[in-house]
Amino acid sequence: MYHTSIQRALEYVQNHPMIQGEGEGEPTVDALLGFSQGGTLATALALSGCFKGVRAVVTAGAPYIPEAIDVAHTMASRTSGRPTTFGYKIPKLHMAGQVDSLVPVESTRMLCEKGGCGQMIIHEQGHLFPTRSAPVTEIMNFLLHAFRDYDGEEVVQSNVMSFGSISERGIDQRD
Repeated sequence: MYHTSIQRALEYVQNHPMIQGEGEGEPTVDALLGFSQGGTLATALALSGCFKGVRAVVTAGAPYIPEAIDVAHTMASRTSGRPTTFGYKIPKLHMAGQVDSLVPVESTRMLCEKGGCGQMIIHEQGHLFPTRSAPVTEIMNFLLHAFRDYDGEEVVQSNVMSFGSISERGIDQRD
């Protein structure tokens, strides 16, 4: 049952009209940002390979949920036509709060390790997406580095998708 909910959440986002857009071809998303279980979803989406243009993932307070990684791996091997290691190479920045009473630092550390190509920042706050100057500067530097194209030029405009938390019922739908 839990496995099915994760797969449904990934497929929902992948097929959402906002993602598909009005144009033809593959959806373009440069970065995925996620908070709490939305961060786990963002990491799984990157691993699934459903967005070929993703250059970075940034999460805060995201727990490691093994089933999410398993489902993403299965989706990648089944639908992307790419080696299943593709999503593991996308740079990921995971942030955890030292005093987070909902998601232990160790759980986010496991997501960082199992999700591939991850960096970890531990901030002094709790279960939140940090907005203080130092972590925001680190996030911006991470994204600027990830958004540089192969010629060393900065990407002028980028499409960043963000996710809130996922409840047991499914994705929090905030339109």
